[in-house]
Amino acid sequence: MPLKAIRENLDGLSDTEKSLYKEHDGTYRLDVEDAESLVDTTGLKRTISTLREREKELEKWRKAFPDKTPDELSELIAAAGSNGKPGDKGEGAPDVDALRKKLRKEMEEEYRPKLTELEQEKAKRRDLVLTHRLRSVLEQKEMNVFPERIEAAIKLTRDRFQLDERENINVLDEQGEISALTVEQFWSGKAKKLYPWLFKAPDASGSDTRSDTRPPAKPADATIEELNKLPPAARLTEARKRGIGKIR
Repeated sequence: MPLKAIRENLDGLSDTEKSLYKEHDGTYRLDVEDAESLVDTTGLKRTISTLREREKELEKWRKAFPDKTPDELSELIAAAGSNGKPGDKGEGAPDVDALRKKLRKEMEEEYRPKLTELEQEKAKRRDLVLTHRLRSVLEQKEMNVFPERIEAAIKLTRDRFQLDERENINVLDEQGEISALTVEQFWSGKAKKLYPWLFKAPDASGSDTRSDTRPPAKPADATIEELNKLPPAARLTEARKRGIGKIR
């Protein structure tokens, strides 16, 4: 009867047979040289080798996608169809660059509508900020713009202004390039020539009044005192010429 290589106990064996066994980790093993050769470990060695190779390739995935969790890496490997063997140039190996492009495309398709909506909201906000800033400038007394014409003034010149990254106003020239002018300089110079009807005209006292197209009255050649020195008839005639009603 052949002897077992490993036994739980030595019951039923002769003393000679018992002497052929050594106790090991609670069991009894047959004490022979090259015991490993008695067991076919080819499959086990192949499995261990495969596991080691997969661990090496998994490390390549970790380096390629350091921000991914193990579960996310597993999904990427499965999506690549590489059976867990990334990084090789052999058959079935994934193209990491192609996989990155695929993931980027999927993310763009998912988030592009949201990004577009966000950019639109940012543009609306910047437009409101610019309009508010322009209105604040035009409402200043020294700008001499009619209050009821401020909105028209903004619409007429809106394309001549833009906000920079810090939301400061830049004045653009005719070619759309940033000029050295301030908003105040643009309005007191260029805009005033283009749209004079938006501005008030100062009167003789320096206060702002609406423009008067009538020619100014000619100054009198003589004062009231001088007229009083004339004879009554001549004084009346001269007063009528000058449009003076009552003379002492």
